[in-house]
Amino acid sequence: MVARHPMCRKLKPLRLNSTFIAAKFLRLYFARLVLLSIALPAVAAPTVEERIEQLERDTRELKEASKNSDPKAATQTEIKNLEKELNRLDKKSRQSQKSLKSWTQTQLNRFDINGYWSTGVSKGSNNTELGPTGYGEKPNFRADSIVAIQLNFHLSEVDQLVLQLVAPGLDRFEVDAEWAYLSHKVTDDLTLRAGRLRMPYYFLSETIDIGFTYPWVRPPLEIYVANQPTLEGADLLYKYQAFGWSHLLQVIGGTSDFKYEPFESEDPVFGTLTLKLDDNRVLIEEEYSINTSSSYNDWTVRLGYSHMFFTNTFRAYLGNTLINELEVNQRGEYYNSAVQFDDGDWISILELGIFNAKVVGPIQDNKAGYFMLGHRFGRWVPHATIAKSYSVNDPIASQPQPKPPITQQSSYSLGVRFDYSPKVALKWQVDRINDFADTKGIFGNDAVVGDAVTLYSFVIDSVF
Repeated sequence: MVARHPMCRKLKPLRLNSTFIAAKFLRLYFARLVLLSIALPAVAAPTVEERIEQLERDTRELKEASKNSDPKAATQTEIKNLEKELNRLDKKSRQSQKSLKSWTQTQLNRFDINGYWSTGVSKGSNNTELGPTGYGEKPNFRADSIVAIQLNFHLSEVDQLVLQLVAPGLDRFEVDAEWAYLSHKVTDDLTLRAGRLRMPYYFLSETIDIGFTYPWVRPPLEIYVANQPTLEGADLLYKYQAFGWSHLLQVIGGTSDFKYEPFESEDPVFGTLTLKLDDNRVLIEEEYSINTSSSYNDWTVRLGYSHMFFTNTFRAYLGNTLINELEVNQRGEYYNSAVQFDDGDWISILELGIFNAKVVGPIQDNKAGYFMLGHRFGRWVPHATIAKSYSVNDPIASQPQPKPPITQQSSYSLGVRFDYSPKVALKWQVDRINDFADTKGIFGNDAVVGDAVTLYSFVIDSVF
Protein backbone atom coordinates (compact mmCIF):
# COMPACT_ATOMS: atom_id res chain seq x y z
CA MET A 1 0.00 0.00 0.00
CA VAL A 2 1.43 3.32 -1.06
CA ALA A 3 1.74 5.86 1.72
CA ARG A 4 0.03 9.19 1.20
CA HIS A 5 1.96 12.34 1.59
CA PRO A 6 0.96 14.24 4.74
CA MET A 7 -0.02 17.32 2.73
CA CYS A 8 -2.46 15.31 0.68
CA ARG A 9 -4.68 14.97 3.69
CA LYS A 10 -5.02 18.74 3.86
CA LEU A 11 -6.26 19.06 0.28
CA LYS A 12 -9.94 18.94 -0.20
CA PRO A 13 -11.34 17.74 -3.48
CA LEU A 14 -12.25 20.59 -5.88
CA ARG A 15 -15.91 20.56 -6.73
CA LEU A 16 -17.42 22.47 -9.61
CA ASN A 17 -21.17 22.51 -9.80
CA SER A 18 -23.37 24.09 -12.42
CA THR A 19 -24.36 27.00 -10.14
CA PHE A 20 -20.73 28.00 -9.65
CA ILE A 21 -20.00 27.87 -13.37
CA ALA A 22 -23.19 29.81 -14.25
CA ALA A 23 -22.32 32.56 -11.78
CA LYS A 24 -18.84 32.94 -13.22
CA PHE A 25 -20.24 32.95 -16.74
CA LEU A 26 -22.81 35.64 -15.94
CA ARG A 27 -20.14 37.84 -14.32
CA LEU A 28 -17.97 37.51 -17.41
CA TYR A 29 -20.87 38.25 -19.72
CA PHE A 30 -21.91 41.31 -17.74
CA ALA A 31 -18.32 42.61 -17.75
CA ARG A 32 -18.19 42.19 -21.52
CA LEU A 33 -21.40 44.17 -22.05
CA VAL A 34 -20.22 47.01 -19.82
CA LEU A 35 -16.79 47.28 -21.46
CA LEU A 36 -18.17 47.20 -24.98
CA SER A 37 -20.74 49.94 -24.21
CA ILE A 38 -18.13 52.48 -22.99
CA ALA A 39 -16.55 54.32 -25.92
CA LEU A 40 -13.63 56.07 -24.22
CA PRO A 41 -10.25 56.65 -25.84
CA ALA A 42 -8.52 55.16 -22.79
CA VAL A 43 -10.07 51.75 -23.49
CA ALA A 44 -8.63 49.65 -26.30
CA ALA A 45 -11.92 48.05 -27.30
CA PRO A 46 -10.69 45.31 -29.70
CA THR A 47 -8.07 43.97 -27.26
CA VAL A 48 -10.49 43.81 -24.35
CA GLU A 49 -13.14 42.17 -26.50
CA GLU A 50 -10.75 39.48 -27.69
CA ARG A 51 -9.64 38.81 -24.13
CA ILE A 52 -13.20 38.47 -22.88
CA GLU A 53 -14.07 36.10 -25.73
CA GLN A 54 -11.09 33.95 -24.75
CA LEU A 55 -12.26 33.93 -21.15
CA GLU A 56 -15.72 32.89 -22.29
CA ARG A 57 -14.24 30.02 -24.23
CA ASP A 58 -12.28 28.98 -21.14
CA THR A 59 -15.46 29.14 -19.08
CA ARG A 60 -17.34 26.97 -21.58
CA GLU A 61 -14.54 24.42 -21.45
CA LEU A 62 -14.71 24.34 -17.68
CA LYS A 63 -18.46 23.96 -17.88
CA GLU A 64 -18.11 21.02 -20.27
CA ALA A 65 -15.44 19.55 -18.05
CA SER A 66 -17.80 19.70 -15.09
CA LYS A 67 -20.36 17.70 -17.01
CA ASN A 68 -18.26 15.12 -18.83
CA SER A 69 -15.11 14.74 -16.76
CA ASP A 70 -13.82 14.32 -13.32
CA PRO A 71 -14.29 17.61 -11.40
CA LYS A 72 -10.66 17.39 -10.41
CA ALA A 73 -9.73 18.05 -14.06
CA ALA A 74 -10.24 21.76 -13.47
CA THR A 75 -7.43 22.60 -11.14
CA GLN A 76 -7.53 25.16 -8.39
CA THR A 77 -4.79 27.11 -10.17
CA GLU A 78 -6.90 27.55 -13.29
CA ILE A 79 -9.84 28.80 -11.26
CA LYS A 80 -7.70 31.28 -9.36
CA ASN A 81 -6.18 32.58 -12.60
CA LEU A 82 -9.63 32.95 -14.09
CA GLU A 83 -10.91 34.83 -11.05
CA LYS A 84 -7.82 37.03 -11.03
CA GLU A 85 -8.32 37.99 -14.67
CA LEU A 86 -12.02 38.59 -14.09
CA ASN A 87 -11.28 40.84 -11.11
CA ARG A 88 -8.81 42.81 -13.21
CA LEU A 89 -11.39 43.32 -15.94
CA ASP A 90 -14.04 44.27 -13.36
CA LYS A 91 -11.69 46.86 -11.87
CA LYS A 92 -10.93 48.26 -15.32
CA SER A 93 -14.65 48.36 -16.11
CA ARG A 94 -15.39 50.30 -12.91
CA GLN A 95 -12.59 52.75 -13.69
CA SER A 96 -13.95 53.24 -17.21
CA GLN A 97 -17.48 53.82 -15.90
CA LYS A 98 -16.15 56.33 -13.37
CA SER A 99 -14.23 58.15 -16.13
CA LEU A 100 -17.30 58.19 -18.37
CA LYS A 101 -19.49 59.51 -15.55
CA SER A 102 -16.99 62.25 -14.77
CA TRP A 103 -16.70 63.23 -18.46
CA THR A 104 -20.48 63.26 -18.88
CA GLN A 105 -20.96 65.43 -15.80
CA THR A 106 -18.30 67.85 -17.05
CA GLN A 107 -20.10 68.22 -20.39
CA LEU A 108 -23.48 68.72 -18.71
CA ASN A 109 -22.00 71.44 -16.50
CA ARG A 110 -21.02 73.32 -19.67
CA PHE A 111 -24.68 73.51 -20.78
CA ASP A 112 -27.25 76.05 -19.61
CA ILE A 113 -30.81 75.40 -20.75
CA ASN A 114 -33.67 77.80 -20.08
CA GLY A 115 -36.69 79.18 -21.85
CA TYR A 116 -39.93 81.07 -21.67
CA TRP A 117 -43.56 80.47 -22.53
CA SER A 118 -46.71 82.56 -22.90
CA THR A 119 -50.27 81.73 -23.77
CA GLY A 120 -53.33 83.91 -23.76
CA VAL A 121 -56.46 85.12 -25.46
CA SER A 122 -57.50 88.50 -26.85
CA LYS A 123 -60.80 89.79 -28.19
CA GLY A 124 -61.64 93.07 -29.89
CA SER A 125 -64.88 94.96 -29.79
CA ASN A 126 -67.18 95.74 -32.70
CA ASN A 127 -66.17 96.12 -36.33
CA THR A 128 -62.67 94.64 -36.18
CA GLU A 129 -61.30 91.73 -38.12
CA LEU A 130 -58.02 89.87 -37.87
CA GLY A 131 -55.24 91.92 -39.46
CA PRO A 132 -51.46 91.46 -39.48
CA THR A 133 -51.34 91.89 -35.69
CA GLY A 134 -53.69 88.98 -35.09
CA TYR A 135 -56.10 90.98 -32.92
CA GLY A 136 -59.73 91.26 -33.92
CA GLU A 137 -63.36 90.80 -33.06
CA LYS A 138 -63.15 87.05 -32.66
CA PRO A 139 -61.25 85.51 -29.71
CA ASN A 140 -57.65 84.91 -30.71
CA PHE A 141 -55.48 82.43 -28.83
CA ARG A 142 -52.37 82.80 -30.97
CA ALA A 143 -51.47 86.49 -31.07
CA ASP A 144 -49.97 86.57 -27.56
CA SER A 145 -48.77 82.98 -27.43
CA ILE A 146 -45.13 81.97 -27.80
CA VAL A 147 -42.71 79.29 -26.63
CA ALA A 148 -38.92 79.38 -26.76
CA ILE A 149 -35.89 77.52 -25.50
CA GLN A 150 -32.35 78.83 -25.18
CA LEU A 151 -29.19 76.73 -25.00
CA ASN A 152 -25.85 78.15 -23.86
CA PHE A 153 -22.80 75.92 -24.37
CA HIS A 154 -19.64 77.13 -22.64
CA LEU A 155 -16.75 76.22 -24.91
CA SER A 156 -14.30 77.72 -22.41
CA GLU A 157 -14.24 80.28 -19.64
CA VAL A 158 -14.43 83.08 -22.24
CA ASP A 159 -16.25 81.49 -25.21
CA GLN A 160 -19.80 80.27 -25.53
CA LEU A 161 -22.34 79.31 -28.18
CA VAL A 162 -25.90 80.60 -27.78
CA LEU A 163 -28.95 79.25 -29.61
CA GLN A 164 -32.49 80.45 -29.00
CA LEU A 165 -35.34 78.72 -30.82
CA VAL A 166 -38.63 80.62 -30.87
CA ALA A 167 -42.09 79.49 -31.99
CA PRO A 168 -44.59 82.42 -32.05
CA GLY A 169 -48.28 81.65 -32.09
CA LEU A 170 -48.84 84.42 -34.64
CA ASP A 171 -46.67 82.42 -37.08
CA ARG A 172 -48.56 79.19 -36.32
CA PHE A 173 -45.74 78.14 -33.98
CA GLU A 174 -43.21 77.73 -36.75
CA VAL A 175 -39.78 77.38 -35.13
CA ASP A 176 -37.11 79.93 -36.01
CA ALA A 177 -33.63 80.61 -34.64
CA GLU A 178 -33.99 84.04 -33.06
CA TRP A 179 -30.45 83.95 -31.68
CA ALA A 180 -27.56 81.84 -32.97
CA TYR A 181 -24.20 83.35 -32.19
CA LEU A 182 -20.70 82.80 -30.82
CA SER A 183 -19.67 85.00 -27.91
CA HIS A 184 -16.09 85.78 -26.88
CA LYS A 185 -15.29 87.57 -23.63
CA VAL A 186 -12.19 89.63 -24.37
CA THR A 187 -12.07 91.14 -20.87
CA ASP A 188 -14.51 91.37 -17.98
CA ASP A 189 -15.88 94.53 -19.60
CA LEU A 190 -15.63 93.77 -23.35
CA THR A 191 -17.57 91.05 -25.21
CA LEU A 192 -17.70 90.27 -28.93
CA ARG A 193 -20.57 88.35 -30.56
CA ALA A 194 -21.03 87.10 -34.13
CA GLY A 195 -23.93 85.29 -35.81
CA ARG A 196 -27.69 85.91 -35.67
CA LEU A 197 -28.65 88.63 -33.20
CA ARG A 198 -31.70 90.73 -32.33
CA MET A 199 -31.60 94.24 -33.81
CA PRO A 200 -31.63 96.66 -30.83
CA TYR A 201 -34.13 99.27 -32.03
CA TYR A 202 -36.01 99.64 -28.75
CA PHE A 203 -35.63 99.82 -24.98
CA LEU A 204 -37.02 96.27 -24.60
CA SER A 205 -35.56 94.74 -27.78
CA GLU A 206 -33.60 92.04 -25.94
CA THR A 207 -36.62 90.87 -23.91
CA ILE A 208 -39.56 91.81 -26.15
CA ASP A 209 -40.76 88.19 -26.45
CA ILE A 210 -40.27 87.37 -22.74
CA GLY A 211 -43.57 88.57 -21.35
CA PHE A 212 -42.58 87.67 -17.79
CA THR A 213 -40.06 90.57 -17.72
CA TYR A 214 -42.58 93.45 -18.02
CA PRO A 215 -45.99 94.34 -16.54
CA TRP A 216 -48.08 94.56 -19.75
CA VAL A 217 -49.78 91.75 -21.61
CA ARG A 218 -47.77 93.19 -24.53
CA PRO A 219 -45.68 96.38 -24.83
CA PRO A 220 -47.43 99.30 -26.59
CA LEU A 221 -47.86 98.44 -30.26
CA GLU A 222 -47.36 102.07 -31.23
CA ILE A 223 -43.62 101.51 -30.61
CA TYR A 224 -43.29 97.73 -30.57
CA VAL A 225 -44.68 96.80 -33.96
CA ALA A 226 -45.17 93.15 -34.89
CA ASN A 227 -41.95 93.01 -36.93
CA GLN A 228 -38.88 92.53 -34.73
CA PRO A 229 -36.10 91.83 -37.23
CA THR A 230 -33.07 89.71 -36.48
CA LEU A 231 -29.68 90.52 -37.95
CA GLU A 232 -26.89 88.39 -39.40
CA GLY A 233 -23.71 90.16 -38.36
CA ALA A 234 -21.68 91.00 -35.27
CA ASP A 235 -21.70 93.34 -32.31
CA LEU A 236 -19.55 94.69 -29.50
CA LEU A 237 -20.66 95.10 -25.88
CA TYR A 238 -18.60 97.31 -23.58
CA LYS A 239 -19.32 98.03 -19.91
CA TYR A 240 -17.79 101.04 -18.20
CA GLN A 241 -18.27 103.49 -15.34
CA ALA A 242 -18.46 107.27 -15.78
CA PHE A 243 -19.80 110.16 -13.64
CA GLY A 244 -21.12 107.68 -11.08
CA TRP A 245 -23.29 105.86 -13.65
CA SER A 246 -22.91 102.31 -15.00
CA HIS A 247 -22.95 102.24 -18.80
CA LEU A 248 -23.36 99.54 -21.46
CA LEU A 249 -22.35 100.48 -25.01
CA GLN A 250 -23.42 98.33 -27.98
CA VAL A 251 -22.23 98.68 -31.57
CA ILE A 252 -23.81 96.29 -34.09
CA GLY A 253 -23.86 95.83 -37.89
CA GLY A 254 -24.95 93.39 -40.58
CA THR A 255 -27.91 92.55 -42.83
CA SER A 256 -31.51 91.69 -41.97
CA ASP A 257 -35.05 91.44 -43.30
CA PHE A 258 -38.58 91.57 -41.92
CA LYS A 259 -42.13 90.75 -42.93
CA TYR A 260 -44.04 93.27 -45.02
CA GLU A 261 -47.61 92.28 -45.82
CA PRO A 262 -49.18 93.38 -49.15
CA PHE A 263 -51.38 96.43 -48.84
CA GLU A 264 -54.12 97.99 -50.85
CA SER A 265 -55.38 101.48 -51.57
CA GLU A 266 -58.42 102.81 -53.37
CA ASP A 267 -57.79 105.10 -56.35
CA PRO A 268 -60.83 107.16 -57.42
CA VAL A 269 -60.05 106.51 -61.10
CA PHE A 270 -58.34 103.12 -61.27
CA GLY A 271 -60.06 101.33 -58.40
CA THR A 272 -58.29 98.92 -56.02
CA LEU A 273 -54.50 98.99 -56.32
CA THR A 274 -52.30 96.46 -54.57
CA LEU A 275 -48.58 96.65 -53.81
CA LYS A 276 -46.72 93.37 -53.26
CA LEU A 277 -43.17 92.43 -52.42
CA ASP A 278 -41.24 89.24 -53.24
CA ASP A 279 -41.74 86.73 -50.40
CA ASN A 280 -43.51 89.50 -48.49
CA ARG A 281 -40.21 90.53 -46.92
CA VAL A 282 -38.22 93.76 -46.92
CA LEU A 283 -34.49 93.18 -47.36
CA ILE A 284 -32.14 95.47 -45.45
CA GLU A 285 -28.77 95.08 -47.16
CA GLU A 286 -26.87 97.33 -44.78
CA GLU A 287 -27.75 98.04 -41.19
CA TYR A 288 -25.81 99.26 -38.22
CA SER A 289 -26.71 100.66 -34.84
CA ILE A 290 -25.11 102.22 -31.80
CA ASN A 291 -26.85 102.54 -28.45
CA THR A 292 -25.99 103.04 -24.83
CA SER A 293 -27.86 102.16 -21.65
CA SER A 294 -26.92 103.93 -18.43
CA SER A 295 -28.04 103.12 -14.89
CA TYR A 296 -27.84 105.00 -11.60
CA ASN A 297 -29.69 103.79 -8.50
CA ASP A 298 -33.36 103.55 -9.56
CA TRP A 299 -32.90 105.22 -12.95
CA THR A 300 -32.09 103.78 -16.39
CA VAL A 301 -31.61 105.91 -19.50
CA ARG A 302 -31.21 104.58 -23.06
CA LEU A 303 -30.23 106.38 -26.27
CA GLY A 304 -30.09 104.59 -29.65
CA TYR A 305 -29.41 105.32 -33.31
CA SER A 306 -29.89 102.90 -36.23
CA HIS A 307 -29.11 103.36 -39.93
CA MET A 308 -30.46 101.08 -42.66
CA PHE A 309 -30.44 100.71 -46.45
CA PHE A 310 -33.37 98.97 -48.18
CA THR A 311 -33.32 97.55 -51.69
CA ASN A 312 -36.44 95.82 -52.98
CA THR A 313 -38.64 95.39 -56.04
CA PHE A 314 -42.31 96.23 -55.58
CA ARG A 315 -45.03 95.13 -57.97
CA ALA A 316 -48.23 97.10 -58.41
CA TYR A 317 -51.44 95.32 -59.43
CA LEU A 318 -54.78 96.61 -60.64
CA GLY A 319 -57.01 93.77 -59.60
CA ASN A 320 -54.96 90.74 -60.71
CA THR A 321 -53.17 92.61 -63.53
CA LEU A 322 -49.54 93.66 -63.07
CA ILE A 323 -49.31 97.29 -64.12
CA ASN A 324 -45.87 98.32 -62.89
CA GLU A 325 -42.67 97.21 -61.21
CA LEU A 326 -40.73 99.59 -59.04
CA GLU A 327 -37.24 99.07 -57.65
CA VAL A 328 -36.88 101.02 -54.44
CA ASN A 329 -33.56 101.90 -52.85
CA GLN A 330 -34.25 103.63 -49.59
CA ARG A 331 -32.16 104.81 -46.67
CA GLY A 332 -33.59 105.42 -43.26
CA GLU A 333 -32.61 106.40 -39.74
CA TYR A 334 -34.26 105.44 -36.49
CA TYR A 335 -33.76 107.32 -33.21
CA ASN A 336 -34.87 105.88 -29.88
CA SER A 337 -34.74 107.22 -26.34
CA ALA A 338 -36.15 105.86 -23.09
CA VAL A 339 -36.13 106.63 -19.37
CA GLN A 340 -37.15 104.12 -16.68
CA PHE A 341 -37.65 104.63 -12.96
CA ASP A 342 -38.02 101.57 -10.71
CA ASP A 343 -37.50 101.78 -6.94
CA GLY A 344 -39.13 98.44 -6.20
CA ASP A 345 -42.54 100.01 -5.52
CA TRP A 346 -43.16 102.49 -8.31
CA ILE A 347 -42.28 101.69 -11.92
CA SER A 348 -42.48 104.13 -14.82
CA ILE A 349 -41.25 104.11 -18.43
CA LEU A 350 -41.21 106.85 -21.05
CA GLU A 351 -40.06 105.85 -24.55
CA LEU A 352 -39.95 107.77 -27.85
CA GLY A 353 -39.08 106.61 -31.38
CA ILE A 354 -38.59 108.55 -34.62
CA PHE A 355 -38.03 107.10 -38.10
CA ASN A 356 -36.76 109.38 -40.88
CA ALA A 357 -36.88 108.08 -44.46
CA LYS A 358 -34.08 109.62 -46.52
CA VAL A 359 -35.71 108.49 -49.77
CA VAL A 360 -39.39 107.85 -50.45
CA GLY A 361 -40.06 104.12 -50.19
CA PRO A 362 -41.99 101.38 -48.42
CA ILE A 363 -41.32 102.69 -44.93
CA GLN A 364 -42.60 106.18 -44.21
CA ASP A 365 -41.59 108.78 -41.65
CA ASN A 366 -43.03 107.84 -38.29
CA LYS A 367 -43.12 109.19 -34.76
CA ALA A 368 -44.33 107.25 -31.74
CA GLY A 369 -44.13 107.20 -27.97
CA TYR A 370 -45.75 106.03 -24.74
CA PHE A 371 -45.75 106.65 -20.98
CA MET A 372 -46.46 103.94 -18.41
CA LEU A 373 -46.94 104.21 -14.64
CA GLY A 374 -47.43 101.32 -12.25
CA HIS A 375 -47.15 100.41 -8.56
CA ARG A 376 -46.39 97.13 -6.80
CA PHE A 377 -48.73 95.99 -4.03
CA GLY A 378 -47.18 92.74 -2.92
CA ARG A 379 -47.71 90.33 -5.81
CA TRP A 380 -50.09 92.71 -7.64
CA VAL A 381 -48.92 95.37 -10.15
CA PRO A 382 -51.68 97.62 -11.53
CA HIS A 383 -50.55 99.96 -14.30
CA ALA A 384 -51.78 102.52 -16.83
CA THR A 385 -50.32 103.49 -20.22
CA ILE A 386 -50.99 106.15 -22.85
CA ALA A 387 -49.44 105.86 -26.33
CA LYS A 388 -49.59 107.54 -29.73
CA SER A 389 -48.18 106.88 -33.21
CA TYR A 390 -48.51 108.59 -36.58
CA SER A 391 -46.74 108.46 -39.95
CA VAL A 392 -46.44 110.67 -43.02
CA ASN A 393 -47.51 109.42 -46.43
CA ASP A 394 -45.67 110.40 -49.62
CA PRO A 395 -46.45 109.06 -53.12
CA ILE A 396 -43.96 106.54 -54.52
CA ALA A 397 -44.13 107.78 -58.10
CA SER A 398 -46.06 110.13 -60.36
CA GLN A 399 -47.82 107.16 -61.97
CA PRO A 400 -50.88 105.76 -60.22
CA GLN A 401 -49.50 103.51 -57.48
CA PRO A 402 -50.81 102.26 -54.18
CA LYS A 403 -49.34 104.39 -51.44
CA PRO A 404 -47.58 102.96 -48.40
CA PRO A 405 -50.07 102.75 -45.55
CA ILE A 406 -50.14 105.64 -43.16
CA THR A 407 -50.99 104.64 -39.64
CA GLN A 408 -52.21 106.86 -36.88
CA GLN A 409 -53.68 105.90 -33.58
CA SER A 410 -53.75 106.57 -29.87
CA SER A 411 -54.31 104.06 -27.13
CA TYR A 412 -55.18 104.11 -23.44
CA SER A 413 -54.47 100.96 -21.46
CA LEU A 414 -55.29 99.68 -17.99
CA GLY A 415 -53.87 96.42 -16.74
CA VAL A 416 -52.86 94.37 -13.74
CA ARG A 417 -50.18 91.74 -13.23
CA PHE A 418 -50.34 89.05 -10.54
CA ASP A 419 -47.21 87.06 -9.68
CA TYR A 420 -48.71 83.64 -9.12
CA SER A 421 -45.28 82.15 -8.33
CA PRO A 422 -41.63 83.19 -8.71
CA LYS A 423 -41.71 82.04 -12.34
CA VAL A 424 -45.37 82.42 -13.40
CA ALA A 425 -47.36 85.65 -13.88
CA LEU A 426 -51.03 86.21 -14.76
CA LYS A 427 -51.99 89.41 -16.58
CA TRP A 428 -55.21 91.19 -17.55
CA GLN A 429 -55.35 94.26 -19.80
CA VAL A 430 -57.89 96.49 -21.53
CA ASP A 431 -56.79 98.75 -24.42
CA ARG A 432 -58.93 101.50 -25.89
CA ILE A 433 -57.54 102.29 -29.37
CA ASN A 434 -58.84 105.29 -31.29
CA ASP A 435 -57.83 108.49 -33.10
CA PHE A 436 -57.25 106.56 -36.35
CA ALA A 437 -57.83 109.70 -38.46
CA ASP A 438 -59.26 107.63 -41.34
CA THR A 439 -56.36 105.17 -41.27
CA LYS A 440 -56.32 101.48 -40.36
CA GLY A 441 -53.94 101.72 -37.43
CA ILE A 442 -52.47 98.44 -36.20
CA PHE A 443 -55.35 96.40 -37.60
CA GLY A 444 -54.03 96.32 -41.16
CA ASN A 445 -55.97 95.79 -44.33
CA ASP A 446 -58.94 93.98 -42.84
CA ALA A 447 -60.06 96.58 -40.31
CA VAL A 448 -62.93 98.95 -40.68
CA VAL A 449 -61.31 102.36 -41.10
CA GLY A 450 -61.90 105.00 -38.46
CA ASP A 451 -63.68 103.01 -35.72
CA ALA A 452 -62.51 103.02 -32.13
CA VAL A 453 -61.63 99.57 -30.83
CA THR A 454 -61.55 98.09 -27.33
CA LEU A 455 -59.18 95.15 -26.94
CA TYR A 456 -59.55 92.75 -23.99
CA SER A 457 -56.61 90.45 -23.19
CA PHE A 458 -55.52 87.80 -20.70
CA VAL A 459 -52.17 86.03 -20.72
CA ILE A 460 -50.07 83.64 -18.65
CA ASP A 461 -46.31 84.21 -18.78
CA SER A 462 -43.67 81.84 -17.47
CA VAL A 463 -39.90 81.35 -17.49
CA PHE A 464 -38.05 78.11 -16.85
